[in-house]
Amino acid sequence: IRGGFGVFNTRAPLRNVIDTIRNSLNEPFRFSFSRAEALALGLRYPTSAAAVRAAVPVLPWSGTTINPDFPNPYSMQWILSFQRQLTSTIAIDTAYVGTRGLNLIYNRDINLVDRVTGLRPFAAAGFGQFRHFDTSDSTSYHAWQTSVQKRFSNDFLFNVNYTWARSISYGGGDLSSLANPQDPNNIRNERGPSAFDINHRFSTDFLYVLPFARMWGSDSLGKRLLYAGWQFGGILRAESGAPFTLFNPNSSLPNNSQRVDYLGGPVYLHSSDNPLQYLNPAAFARVPVNAVSRAPIRPGTLGRNALRLPGFWQVDLSLAKTFAVTERLRVQLRADMFNALNHTDFSAVITNITAPTFGRFTATRGARTGQLNLRITF
Repeated sequence: IRGGFGVFNTRAPLRNVIDTIRNSLNEPFRFSFSRAEALALGLRYPTSAAAVRAAVPVLPWSGTTINPDFPNPYSMQWILSFQRQLTSTIAIDTAYVGTRGLNLIYNRDINLVDRVTGLRPFAAAGFGQFRHFDTSDSTSYHAWQTSVQKRFSNDFLFNVNYTWARSISYGGGDLSSLANPQDPNNIRNERGPSAFDINHRFSTDFLYVLPFARMWGSDSLGKRLLYAGWQFGGILRAESGAPFTLFNPNSSLPNNSQRVDYLGGPVYLHSSDNPLQYLNPAAFARVPVNAVSRAPIRPGTLGRNALRLPGFWQVDLSLAKTFAVTERLRVQLRADMFNALNHTDFSAVITNITAPTFGRFTATRGARTGQLNLRITF
């Protein structure tokens, strides 16, 4: 029985917080106009920086602010494991593992346009839309990790590993998150699975020394070169899908932070006639847009990272032959086949609800590949 607990501190990374160098004090790196502001100033798309400066000689302040109370991030980590030797070569290990991350960087845009009026709350004070960084993100990770190991004996070894885990955060769940909430005043509504939250992960590997020499003999040089030194191995990896979010692009909200409404009914489609259509478009809808502000009237009801990609599995195989040329000189010829069964795993889907191909797969991973290796040991 083993257990442990630790607290680990680090410095706050500011590489994604500091603004890009500006040309001048009154020329921001980026400025966002609302629809009402653009109409009032007579700006039309497309435009140029010179046209904007002519229309607005003094732009409202727009930059980046950092909360003065900016404590360093830290994590608390703990483990409680039970290990048992079952036989002289087989052992099992099962453990509960947890991590709590606190004071993680969180980014939100301040002084966004009002969803009804299209006006900014602090426009009269000379402020435009600006980014604000604080340390309000946090994560929690809980996992049950189990492994069975067999040491090499009787020409055979194997390992089996399984992890059941859950990771929850309010943003990216790391030290450099640039995620934006739908409502900068309500980040509690952003609580959901982290981007790297994989609930189930299973892997196993084995190595078997083929008994050709023992079966057919190796008493001569020819038989040793032909029958001895054969190895066959493989790896199976399988895991559940990663989470993702559906969004509704809107110029009034930053970085596609506006999510969609969930209407009910089945979310995923399983049609042999159209295997690339993964999501059911009838289950989702755009949030109604206000006629004045042209912004969604409210945040979408679908949660952050509420949907998941399909699971992934892959089998890798290898076959090797070692030639004992002399007592010291050995030559190994090895063939590896990755994704040997050529299984198709979809890894991306169109998440923009306004796209004509919304909900369709766009990419795969793990195409079958092979490689040959020649290794000389002396």
